[in-house]
Amino acid sequence: MTHKFSFISGLFLIIAGGLLSAYNILAAAMGLDLAAWRLAPATVAIVALLFVLPPFFNPGRPGLAGLFIPGMPILAVSVLLLASQLVTPGFIWSRFWPMILVALAIGFGLLGAFLRNIWLAVPAALTLALAAGLQLTALTGWWWMWAGLWALLPLVLGLTLLVIGFVRHQAGLRLAGGILMLIFGTAGADMARQLREQHG
Repeated sequence: MTHKFSFISGLFLIIAGGLLSAYNILAAAMGLDLAAWRLAPATVAIVALLFVLPPFFNPGRPGLAGLFIPGMPILAVSVLLLASQLVTPGFIWSRFWPMILVALAIGFGLLGAFLRNIWLAVPAALTLALAAGLQLTALTGWWWMWAGLWALLPLVLGLTLLVIGFVRHQAGLRLAGGILMLIFGTAGADMARQLREQHG
């Protein structure tokens, strides 16, 4: 399987390099302006795939799943770079940069699935909750909401511990998760109410 992946990844790089070279030659022949940064999404995506693909081609080596942690954010960066070329410059990065954290959360989730380690759900859930809060505020510009959104992280931690407690049949984890959810859920709801009153 390792030799198969090496062959496929090598072939992929050759094809990708050939396409990029063909683009340069064709653009130069047609008198088009060449800007190296326009090729950035393709090159970054290639690097990302070299991180993301090996775990799938080598299921007998679960340790390779650690490559998901850098690979998924790099893949998200390549998507954002590509999208940036299709719309107004700066629009995508200023509003959707938290998607890089979403990709990191997915990386933690995939790592946990490959290693069969349920505890990796904790960093995955916390990173996803942080990304959700940042994405909301990046889209709306309501950064004052973080005065109440901070409670989302311990609330999600409590929910994650609660779920793990049910899966592992551990009453202590269920109790800890329930207490965290009760405390920070109440605190977050109260703070959200106060913020709504202050900002209309």
